[in-house]
Amino acid sequence: MKRWLTALLLVAVAAALVAPAFRWPARWGDPYDWRYFQASEEAARVSVADYHQAPLWNPYMCGGEVLLANPQSTAASPTFLLTLAFGTPLGLKLAVFVLLLAALHGMYLLARRYALSPTGALVSAVAYGTCGWFAMHLSSGHINFAGAALYPYLIYGYRRGLDGDWRWALFGGASVAAMIGLGGTYTAPMGAVLLGTIALADAVAERRARPLAIALVVGVSAAALAAVRLLPVLEFAHDHPRHVAENDSNDAFDLLRAFFAWRNTLAPTSGHAYWWHEYCCHLPYLALELAAIALVRVRPARRPRDLLRDWLPAIVAVAWTMIDLAIIGTGAHRATILRAWYRDAYHFFCLAAALWTVRGAPPPLRRLVPVIVVAIGIAVGNAWPHGPWWLLRHLPLYADLRVPSRYLVLAALPIALAAGFGLDYLLGTLARRFPSLPRARLAIAAVAIAAVEGIAFAMPTWINVFTIDAPARPYRSFHQEDGDIRAMFVGILENRGTLHCDEEAPLQRGELDRGDNVEQVRLVDPAAGTARQTRWTPNAIEIALDLSRPADVLVNQNWNEHWRADGAEVKDVAGRLAVHADAGRRAVVLRYRPRSFVVGAWVSAVAAALALLVAFAPVLRRRYNR
Repeated sequence: MKRWLTALLLVAVAAALVAPAFRWPARWGDPYDWRYFQASEEAARVSVADYHQAPLWNPYMCGGEVLLANPQSTAASPTFLLTLAFGTPLGLKLAVFVLLLAALHGMYLLARRYALSPTGALVSAVAYGTCGWFAMHLSSGHINFAGAALYPYLIYGYRRGLDGDWRWALFGGASVAAMIGLGGTYTAPMGAVLLGTIALADAVAERRARPLAIALVVGVSAAALAAVRLLPVLEFAHDHPRHVAENDSNDAFDLLRAFFAWRNTLAPTSGHAYWWHEYCCHLPYLALELAAIALVRVRPARRPRDLLRDWLPAIVAVAWTMIDLAIIGTGAHRATILRAWYRDAYHFFCLAAALWTVRGAPPPLRRLVPVIVVAIGIAVGNAWPHGPWWLLRHLPLYADLRVPSRYLVLAALPIALAAGFGLDYLLGTLARRFPSLPRARLAIAAVAIAAVEGIAFAMPTWINVFTIDAPARPYRSFHQEDGDIRAMFVGILENRGTLHCDEEAPLQRGELDRGDNVEQVRLVDPAAGTARQTRWTPNAIEIALDLSRPADVLVNQNWNEHWRADGAEVKDVAGRLAVHADAGRRAVVLRYRPRSFVVGAWVSAVAAALALLVAFAPVLRRRYNR
């Protein structure tokens, strides 16, 4: 298939997936999480575009909080350039389109790297790019989760590095760095699980350490390239730890429903704490069938015992599951009924049965089977008392992650690849038995069927997402108000802070003054002199002081340990930012610029320069030798 035609098809599918979102380009998202992320994105845009500052501090939400260091911030993502160019509403829509296109294109490249035919690669690309996991999470506002669209690029860079030139590992590292920049606490750690599982499987299969070495290069380069974002986030997580308890569990019925159920609307999920978008991982039905063909290649059975040998473990696992569900029922509560040893025995047997059944899969695909096993093992959560989820939560950085079903996207990637293998295997088998069959037409039909179903599932999820028209009249001076938790971005448009806000990151918050007629800096003791704000930006506040004696000056924002002041001491007064200044007339400048950001910026700049130099070294060498 011609490259331009393939590219056109991928662009068309990506555009169709999110087409309803562009009905009103300038409107804002209505689902709750969209409101939060739009506010954070708009705060970053204002800092960069209006004040020409790095987006380090967000004075507009919750009385002042970290911005770049906030784990949920998208300010360091490459797609933030779209927000700067087109504004927040249109920029975020374009970011979704670009990232879904990356999922399609990356999976196509990865499938071709696994030696799939062009049409087989297209089926894999369509299956992954149209996965309901993306449709449900992104349409509900989880823009951070779009980083999972870069997983194919991550594995593609790793594979190219493993197969020949190690410098391709830098491309994989850049993909992870982009995930880190896009924010969230899931996609980058899940990417580490994905890459680590694949590299370990390759190392065992090849009996050499090169896969682990390439994976290490990916990880180190990712950390270096993303240091400007990663160091502030790690510092914030260390200073303000968030501890969560996770009790969710998923049984076999839940997992089947996640992949097969046609539910593309936000709705509570029976027996679970979260809504359906946290569990959905719908894949085109044709892709699931093709993946099953590839994973379970039925070998000719010469004797009945051969058939029994191949299928008995799977039959027992299915029977055990059906009896178990029939007697005990479904739902997360079942994990509290069954004893731990019984649940461990059941899941380990199912794992063994699955590995035995898929042992006839193609060798490249067999190496991806552990990813499916690990992903589903994590997704069952507490239903497997001592399984992958239990093990994962004993690791640093993973202990406070929640919602195990989010890891199903890791299973979607190898299943999508398996669909391409299945199509190639099926067409090859049919060609040998029926030479006159039009293979090309059948392949194109398979791609079309998968694409149409994926689009039909995803497109409706975007119909009523961006519906808010938010014209604003900005105030001349910044001030704090109670505001509305459902419309924090409106406060930013009007140049005011919203105290009635939502933020999962643990913040230290003070009791702030409200209203546009309130001084944003004031003396604790008014008799000590005068304090007047002469300049205000998100990251810097200039105060003119005329004091007859030493005094404390209160700033109408939350305190943070990384504020610094020229000529004064920064203080924490009941969670409120303050400075202590000596007597006299002077100008005090408060600045928020954490050292972690400065160090990270230098590390990222040097790493980017070195990565570009290494990547283009062959080109430069050829030109020099001419």
